[in-house]
Amino acid sequence: MELVEAKVGDWHIAALQGRPVAALGLFFEGPLGRFQEVLTDSRWRNRGLCAALVHRVSQEAFDKGAQDLVMIADASYHALQIYRSLGFRDVEGIIAVCKAPPAAGAGEDQGAWPQRG
Repeated sequence: MELVEAKVGDWHIAALQGRPVAALGLFFEGPLGRFQEVLTDSRWRNRGLCAALVHRVSQEAFDKGAQDLVMIADASYHALQIYRSLGFRDVEGIIAVCKAPPAAGAGEDQGAWPQRG
């Protein structure tokens, strides 16, 4: 909520029959906006709610002077197709790698992270 209080963005909710069914955040650094937590209640998926909410919030942002909007999505996640259908395009990719700690009882430190020396 700190970002909302700082007036750099807001959370948006789509409601049906008075119940929230989809939500997202859009926050700005100057004219660049980045979407956060685009969510749809699992009982309401595949009905176009996410697409409608992203479209409406995007249009409002552009009407208020946004120049670019950024959406980060997993390349294998179904929502990526929704974002592409709304005009978002792939600009760059991110690859993340992490090393899991050793299993308990493995080595002298019993699961501690390896030390670099």
